[in-house]
Order: sequence, then C-alpha cells, then structure tokens
Amino acid sequence: MHQYFLNGVEKKELYSAFIRYMINRSEEFSLVYFSYPNTRMKSSIRAIKESLAPFQLSRKETNIMPSMTTLNEEGGRYLLTYYRVAPDALDILERAGSLYEWDYPMFPMDLCFFREGYAWFISSAHERWNTLYTDHPETIRELETLGLTAEPEGMINDEKLFYKDKAYRLEDFFPGLDEWEKHKKNNKIFLLASRMRRKKRERKH
Repeated sequence: MHQYFLNGVEKKELYSAFIRYMINRSEEFSLVYFSYPNTRMKSSIRAIKESLAPFQLSRKETNIMPSMTTLNEEGGRYLLTYYRVAPDALDILERAGSLYEWDYPMFPMDLCFFREGYAWFISSAHERWNTLYTDHPETIRELETLGLTAEPEGMINDEKLFYKDKAYRLEDFFPGLDEWEKHKKNNKIFLLASRMRRKKRERKH
C-alpha cells in the first residue's frame, strides 16, 4: 500500500476541512489518553473525554498504539480509546486548532482514523508527523482539492499496517525485551535501596 505525508493539517482551516473529509470516509477514530502516576487529568482533556463519551467503542491500556510503540520508561499510562465516527463528533474534534494540537498535556494524544479494520491515517503530534495509507489516486486528488499536499513516502506491506483487532506483543517490537526488563527491575531495586539508606542517614542526623 502507498503511504503519504500530508502537509497543511497544521493550519486551522485546512485541518477543519481534513477532519470533515475523514469523518465522511472513516468508520472509527482513536485517541490516546496519557497520564503520569498520581497526577490529575487536566480540565481540557477531561472535557474532550466527556464530550466524546457517547461515541466511545472500547479502550485499553497498552504500550502499542497506531502512532507509536513504547517501553514506557517514564511509568506513565497510555489508554488507547476507540470511537465511532459520527457527524456530531466533528465539533469536538475541531476544538483543536490543528492536527498537532492533539498532544499531552492539554489534549488527548495522536488522532488516528480507521476503516476496514486498520488505521488508514495515523499521526504523532509530538513528532509533527503523519501518514496516510491508500492505493486510491482519487483520495489524493480529493485531499489536494481541499488545499492539502500529499508527499509520497514509498510503500508498506499490508501486514505492517496497524489493525484494531490484531493482538500485538511488545517483544515483537523490542528484541531482547526480557533482558531489558530484568535490568529495569534491578535498577528499581537499587534505587529503592539507595533511597532507604539515604532516609536512614537523614534520621540519624
């Protein structure tokens, strides 16, 4: 399948036109709700979450998302949430002024669109990166009519696309994960022991 980078989605008017286009041609969309331990969700994120609640299909905590795969060394929580596409969701998605506003800490992260079970458009706001997957030239022509430009980025095998219902394993993305986890656990034990020793010294003084 052909893949393209879309220019123009960082501009408010073109972003709005793009969202309308995707709403009419997709079946689902996803957002990622990220949070650090012991932190409260910002009111702007909570407002989006509550507004989109009627369209929610499913959600799961995961380190494997359409836009990224992470070892999550910061210990945060990534909640991948799927929504059905509906015209009433348009105004909510337009609260962001551009595609790249979908980022922590003010918004949920990384707006993606799905059809036929796979993510045919993915984005990473933090990286200011996106990819559209299509083999239909008319799709590119329609997007360019909106004012966007599509830069070809080669081909991708269909099995490399992100499928909503596919079971992914983190070790498939990170060879040597077991060894990494072992060292990570050892490092945590070392840090915990160091903190305890420091606290004992502080109490003595």
